[in-house]
Amino acid sequence: MEGADIDVERLMEEVRRRVRERKRSDAAPEPVVERAPVAISVPGDVSSLQANANVYDVVFRSHRRILGPFIVRLFEFFRLLLTPVLTRQSAYNAANARAVAGLEQEVARLAGEVRLAEERLRRGFDQRLRGFEEVTAAFEERIVKIVEEARAGVEQRLLERAKSEDERFAAIERRLRRLAHWLEEPAAEPPPPKPLPRELVEPALDGVAFQNRFRGSEEDIRERQRPYVELFHQSSEVLDVGCGRGEFLELLREAAIPASGVDLDLDMVLFCREKGLAVTHADAFEHLAALPDDSLGGVFAAQVIEHLDTSRVVPLIRLCYRKLHSGGILVVESPNPACLAVFARSFYVDLDHTRPVHSDAVRYLFEAAGFGDVEVRFLAPVEEELRLADAADGALPPELVKRFERLDGLLFGHQDYAVVGRK
Repeated sequence: MEGADIDVERLMEEVRRRVRERKRSDAAPEPVVERAPVAISVPGDVSSLQANANVYDVVFRSHRRILGPFIVRLFEFFRLLLTPVLTRQSAYNAANARAVAGLEQEVARLAGEVRLAEERLRRGFDQRLRGFEEVTAAFEERIVKIVEEARAGVEQRLLERAKSEDERFAAIERRLRRLAHWLEEPAAEPPPPKPLPRELVEPALDGVAFQNRFRGSEEDIRERQRPYVELFHQSSEVLDVGCGRGEFLELLREAAIPASGVDLDLDMVLFCREKGLAVTHADAFEHLAALPDDSLGGVFAAQVIEHLDTSRVVPLIRLCYRKLHSGGILVVESPNPACLAVFARSFYVDLDHTRPVHSDAVRYLFEAAGFGDVEVRFLAPVEEELRLADAADGALPPELVKRFERLDGLLFGHQDYAVVGRK
């Protein structure tokens, strides 16, 4: 370590000054003076401690020419005498400097750990805050969804209840209509009071309610049957066999085509009459048989032959042929048994269905009865999203896609067909 220079004269003058101040302080108490806080610079103080730790290696100098060398040698002599003390003091100073430097490093390390801990705490708090916000948002979303589902459930229940009430009042209205019809039937001589037929009050099956539930709304059926109207534009008189709620008769009335209907269900008949439609309550075979031959311009029978025993389908088609005049048209619509989805979705829902009739068989019966220009139309395709070929397209070889297409035709083809023939 390089020795530090000491100005002996300045040091002696400082000693004398302090002695004089001590004498004055013995005479009068020293006034209390507030000291300004000492500015501390830790790196600078540590460097100073390390630089001045060795108090032994000091160079003495004096500016006096005569006594100076003597004074310097005197101080060097004193230093030799004080060598053990100065050596220990230097060792202490060095140890103190090392300790302070170590404390500085430890303080810096602790400060770094504190900063890291603060950063971790801040990140953890931010993460927990974000997690809490996400949980809160998910909870709010769930609450909103529950409220919406509850509201939708209430609305759905109210709609179902309203629909049920409408059906109940409609059934009561049909019962009153049947009673009024029964009471209005003309009688010859005043007969004994007629017993009230039980079927007027409680029919075996409410046909109108059943069709409303399973066949579809009147608007839907009208739209499905609208394409048939153009077939009868040149017809003079059209008979709707099994007219039901009268949807096709309404379409013919809109097109100014004269038409009438026949149905065995009294509720259907009375319902159609309230619409102003000409409908007869009778068996279709009996009604057709009573009409003159060659008197009709067209016969329409939608969803009828599947209700008949097979042995009656042939006579119905032959009877229609006899009653149509030359150029008259017969249209027979029925569920398509070549579409297997029909049996899973609709055919067996109707309790009055007997058995399906294949379109090829009906076409043959038309031709055998004498009808010409016979054609088969397929209607009401199954929804596209159920088709297998669309799902397999692009994912399978073309041969397999063709197989899927054939399978689609068998499972998800057209649900209805119509056979059209001209006399």
